[in-house]
Amino acid sequence: MMNSLHRFILGTAAITGLVLLMPNTTTTQPVQAATWHHGTPKAIRGDWQRGDSKLTITSKTFTQDRLGWATTRLTKIRYQKVNATTYKLKGTYHNGNLTTKSQHMKFVKKGSQLKFKYSWASRFQYLGWYQH
Repeated sequence: MMNSLHRFILGTAAITGLVLLMPNTTTTQPVQAATWHHGTPKAIRGDWQRGDSKLTITSKTFTQDRLGWATTRLTKIRYQKVNATTYKLKGTYHNGNLTTKSQHMKFVKKGSQLKFKYSWASRFQYLGWYQH
């Protein structure tokens, strides 16, 4: 009886050792959400309209034209995907020929609608929904 108990303990120890030495194939790769990519995300590219305000998003620029206002533009853009519908962008902001500075923007896309704000901070409001 002691012999079979001894074999059971040795067998259990051997199996445990093998399991611990096996490579972990269930480990997932880290999500690349923190990665900054050059340009704009394909999901938000195109022309967007809301009242007298028009957004044009190409692979390299974001442009906002509003009646009676200087054209604003974001260049040298990099983006980060936050989740399935939200993106953070950063780049150089141009307000007509007057201002050039670093800018952060946040976009949310739901279906054929897009909203954005000129900040990542939650205390700032989105500027309304634009239609594609």
